Amino acid sequence: MTHRLLPVFAVLSILSACGGGTGPTLEPGSSDPNRRDYGEGYDYGRPEFNFGDRDTDAETDMVAEEAVSPDSHDNDILDIDEITQGRDDGICEPNCQGRNCGGDGCGGTCGECDGGKICIEGVCTCEPKHHKDCCGDNVCWFDSCGQAGEVVAECRAGCANARCKNCVPQCDGKECGPDQCGGECGDCPGSRCDGLTFLLAEKCAEGSCVPSGPEENCEGWLVCTDNYCDPVRGCLERIKKNYCLIDLVCHRAQATQGKCLVCDPAHPTEWSFNEGHPCDDGNTCSVNDQCRSDLGGGPQCIGTRYSCDAPGPCETAEGATCNGDGTCTYRASVGVRCDDGDPCTINDVCQADKSCRGSTYQCDSPGFCQTKVGAICNGDGTCTYQVDVGAACNDKNLCTFNDVCMDDGFGNGICAGTAYECETPGFCEKAEGATCKGDGTCNYPADAGAPCDDGLACTHGDKCLDNKSCVGTFYMCDDPPECATAEGATCNGDGTCNYPVEQGKACNDSNPCTTGDHCQEGQDGLPVCLGTLYECDSPGFCETSVGATCNGDGTCNYPADIDRVCDDGDPCTYGDNCRPNKMCLGTSYSCDEPGFCETADGAICNGDGTCTYEIAVWESCDDGDACTFDDMCQLDGSCEGVDYSCDNPPYCGTVVGATCNGDGTCKYPPDSEAECDDHDPCTWDDKCKAGAGGVPVCQGFFYTCSLPGACETAVGAMCNGDGTCYYPPNTDAPCDDGELCTYNDTCKHDKTCSGVAYTCEDPGFCETAAGAACLGNGDCLYQPDPAAADCDAPGYCETMVGAKCLEDRSCSYPPAVGRPCNDANMCTHSDACDANKQCTGTVYQCKNRLNPDCNGNGGCYCLHESGSSVCDDRSDVCDPEIGCICSTKWGAAGPCPEGRKCRRTGCL
Repeated sequence: MTHRLLPVFAVLSILSACGGGTGPTLEPGSSDPNRRDYGEGYDYGRPEFNFGDRDTDAETDMVAEEAVSPDSHDNDILDIDEITQGRDDGICEPNCQGRNCGGDGCGGTCGECDGGKICIEGVCTCEPKHHKDCCGDNVCWFDSCGQAGEVVAECRAGCANARCKNCVPQCDGKECGPDQCGGECGDCPGSRCDGLTFLLAEKCAEGSCVPSGPEENCEGWLVCTDNYCDPVRGCLERIKKNYCLIDLVCHRAQATQGKCLVCDPAHPTEWSFNEGHPCDDGNTCSVNDQCRSDLGGGPQCIGTRYSCDAPGPCETAEGATCNGDGTCTYRASVGVRCDDGDPCTINDVCQADKSCRGSTYQCDSPGFCQTKVGAICNGDGTCTYQVDVGAACNDKNLCTFNDVCMDDGFGNGICAGTAYECETPGFCEKAEGATCKGDGTCNYPADAGAPCDDGLACTHGDKCLDNKSCVGTFYMCDDPPECATAEGATCNGDGTCNYPVEQGKACNDSNPCTTGDHCQEGQDGLPVCLGTLYECDSPGFCETSVGATCNGDGTCNYPADIDRVCDDGDPCTYGDNCRPNKMCLGTSYSCDEPGFCETADGAICNGDGTCTYEIAVWESCDDGDACTFDDMCQLDGSCEGVDYSCDNPPYCGTVVGATCNGDGTCKYPPDSEAECDDHDPCTWDDKCKAGAGGVPVCQGFFYTCSLPGACETAVGAMCNGDGTCYYPPNTDAPCDDGELCTYNDTCKHDKTCSGVAYTCEDPGFCETAAGAACLGNGDCLYQPDPAAADCDAPGYCETMVGAKCLEDRSCSYPPAVGRPCNDANMCTHSDACDANKQCTGTVYQCKNRLNPDCNGNGGCYCLHESGSSVCDDRSDVCDPEIGCICSTKWGAAGPCPEGRKCRRTGCL
C-alpha cells in the first residue's frame, strides 16, 4: 500500500484541537503538545506524570482527515526504434494499438487520462492503492479516480484515525470507571484544587459514583518528584532535576544499573546506555571491555576477545585460563618430550615446574676406527666420534695387508689395507683354491694331475702329484715307422721318438694324386714317403673338377656337373642344364602371353623363356595416370591418354585433396568445417561436411524455440539461424520484477517486468517503520518497536511512566504503587494501588451497638435507633449512643426524625 503524509493544515487542526478543554494549554510560543502551561516556576525541561484519576473529558480523541492526492505517474514513452523496427526510410509510424494514453513512439501521445485516472502501460487506469475503511467525518478515497468509499455509520468501539476501534467499551449499567478500551465510562462530579490539596467529591465504586470522603493531600509519595494539584486531573507529579524515575524507583544522576546502564536526567524515565564506559563483560578472555552499541547485536558490554592458544615450552593450551589482561595461565605439560638444550642428555621431558630436563650421558665408547678425542653428543643418547686416522686395525680381509683406519670422506671411520691376489702359484701349484695369509703371501694347493715336465726325455704324460712332485711314464724307441730305422733313434719326451730316415726306399705316401712314391728326409728332417703330385682340373662336357678323384696313375675320375647351365640348341626351351647322366636338357615354353600393348601374332622364342611380340597399335590400355582418359597403345608400344584436371569443385567441395577417377570425372573432398548455409533457419553452426559416399554437403545443428525467457512467449517464436530464437513479448503476463516493494508485477511490451511501487511508512500499534520490509503484495512486515510511544491507556493502578511496547506489540505498564484508589470495600481505608496493580486498603470494623456500617474512610455510618435511616454528608458525626447527628453544614443540627435520611440539604 502507499502511505500518505497529512497535509500541514490537517496537522495544525489536530494541534489546535489538542489545546481545547479545561486542561492545561500549550506553553506560550511552543508547538510541542507535550509542553503544557502550568504557570510560573514550572520546569518545562522535565516530563510530567499523572498519578491521579483519568479525566476522559480532558482527553478527546482527535481524528484528522487524511488528505490524499492521486500519485502521479510518468507517461510511458516507447522507444522509436521499437516502432520503426529497423526501417531505413526515416519515417516514424505512430503505434497506439491497444493504447489510449502515453507516448506513441514518435514524440506524440496516444491520449490523456482524466477523472483521476493515471496511465499504466498505455491504458488509463484508476490506481486502487488508496483503499481503507472509513468512519466518522473523514473522507477516505478508494482509488485515484476519486470514488469515495462507503462511510461506516457507527463503530461499536468508537472511531479513531478514520478506522473503527477493535474493542467494545462495555459501559452498560455503569456511570463511571474504566471501560474495556482504555477509556472511561463517565466521571463523578465535584472536585477542586486548593494549593497542594485536592478536595474530593464523589468517587467511583463498582461503576457507580458514591461519596468519597475527606480532602486529599497532594504531597509527594516519591522523593524524586515534585507534586501539584491540577483542577481537572487531580494530583500530578514531575521528576526533579538530577533524578531519574525508572519503574517507579528513584535514582540519582549517574546512578548505574548493571554494567552499562546509567541514570541520565536528560532521559529520566528509562536507563540510558553508557556508551564507551569501561565495564566488565564477565569474560576473562577479553580486554579493554567497554559499553558499545556500534558492533551489531544491540548495546552490550564487550571487550576484545583473545584466546589461549600460544603456550610456551613445557606448557599446554589444554585447560589454559585467561587472566583478563591479555595474558594466559598455562598448565605444565608434564611428561611431554622437550629439548633442554644440552646435547649430552636424553629422554628430555617437561617437569612440573615447566622446566625441561633429561638424563646425562658421556661419549666414552668410541666404535671401530673411532676415538673419543673430540667426540660430541648428538642429544639422543648417541655420539659423533672422530675417525682415528692411521691407527692399525684389521679389516677382516686376509687378502689385504698393512691395514690402517681412514676417513671415508663422510666422517665415517673405515679399516682398509693394501689388497693383493693369489694368482702366481709355484711348480705343481694352482691359483684355484689359493688363500691369502694376510701378510701379502698365499697358500697354493697342489695342482694334482696337472701336466708337468720331470726332466726325463724318455718319459711321457708327466703329471703333478699331491706332494707337488712331477712324475712321467717311461718308454723306449724300438718301433720305427715306414721310411725310418731304430738305429740312432732318440726319445722326444712326449712318448714319441725321433727315428733316422731310410733314404730311397720305395713306399706308398697314401696320396692317390701322386706317382713314383719313395722314402726321403722331409723339411723337418724326419723320414717321409713322397711321390710326384698331379691335379684333376680338366673336366669334360657336363663334368666338374669339384669332387674329382685321382686314380693314382696320373688320371682322374670327374663327376657330372649337375644343374650347370648349358645350351641344348632348342630356342623354345629355357633353363638348359646338365643332368646326372652328363646330358644337357631345357624346359619347353610357348609365346602366347603378350605384354602391355603387345600381340601373340608372329611372336618368336628368345631361348631364355621370353618372347619377342609385335606392338598392338591403337588397342585400349591404361597408362597408370588417373588424370587421363581414352588411353590407347602407340606405335612405340607406349600407352597414352587425354589429360584433364580437378579444378571445378561443387558447393562445400574443395580442390585441396581432389582426385581423378580416370574417366574424366573427379572426386572432391568436403571443405571440412568451412562455414556455409543450409538455408534452414532452425539450424545453427552450419558447416561443410562429408555426406553419403563422401559427397560434400552443408549441415547445421537443429534446434527448436521452446524455452522463452521471462516476459517472453513461445507462441510465434522464430529461429534466428544462429542457435538463438526471437520470442514475442508476453505482455500483461504476471511476473516478478525482483523488487519486494512493488505489487501486481506484469510483463511490458519491451519484455521488462515492473510493478506498482509502494513504501512502508504506516506502522501499526507498537511498530516502527525502521527496518520494515515489503512483502511484495502491497503489504509490509513491520518490526516491533519497544521504544514506541503508543502505550497511552494504562489501567487505573498502572502508570504511563516507564510504559513500554513489548515484542508481541502489546503494552506493559508499571504499577502505580501508592496511587490513591477505591477498592469498593467500605470497611477499608487509605486505599492505594500495590505492586500487583491491585487496589487494596486497610481493613477496619464499625462496632457501634446501633448496627452502624463502614463509611470507607476509617469511619462509620450511623443509624437511628429505628435502624431505618442512614446519614453521611462528609461532616456528620456518628454518636455511639444516639446515632447520626446532622451537622450545620447542610441543614439543622441534631438527629433526623425517625424514618428520614440526613442528606446535603437536611433530613429527608
